[in-house]
Amino acid sequence: MDIRYINQSSVMLYLSSEDLRERCIEARNIDMKQATELLDIEGWECAEFELFAGHDSVLLFAWDRTLKPYSFAFDCFEKLISAVSDCEADYLSRLTRLGGQYILTVYPAKNRQPCHSLYEFGEFVCSSEGFALHLEEHGEPIISKNAVGALKRVLGA
Repeated sequence: MDIRYINQSSVMLYLSSEDLRERCIEARNIDMKQATELLDIEGWECAEFELFAGHDSVLLFAWDRTLKPYSFAFDCFEKLISAVSDCEADYLSRLTRLGGQYILTVYPAKNRQPCHSLYEFGEFVCSSEGFALHLEEHGEPIISKNAVGALKRVLGA
C-alpha cells in the first residue's frame, strides 16, 4: 500500500493488485466498510473519503473532517446510560473517567449538534479539541472508540 500525505489533514492511499490480494479485497467490489477499515489501520478514524476502484487497483483520498468535540460530564453511570440510550450509535465518541466523573466526548457529523439527552442527563463541559486532548493525556480511558455505539450494544438499544 502506497501512502502519500497531501498535507497535514489529507492523505492518498494506493492499493495495487498485490495489496488487494493480501487483504482479500476485490477492487471492483470494495465497499465502504473495507475502505473505512483501511483508513482506520492508518489512524484516520475521523475522516471523510472518496474511493476510486479500478480494474485491479484502488485509489483512496481521505481528509480530516475537523469535527468539533463536545464533552459531557456524568456523575454516575446510570445518567450516562440514560443519555446514551437516545443518541444515534454513529457518533465518533470516547468515554473517559476523570476526577470521579464519566466524561463522554462526541464528534457529531458536520453542522449537527449532539443529542439533546446528553445535555439533559449530563453537564456540558466544553467544546474544545484542547480539552479532548487533555482527557486523552490525563483521564482513564474506558471506551476509546465508538463509545456511544458500544454502550447501546450493551443496552440492547
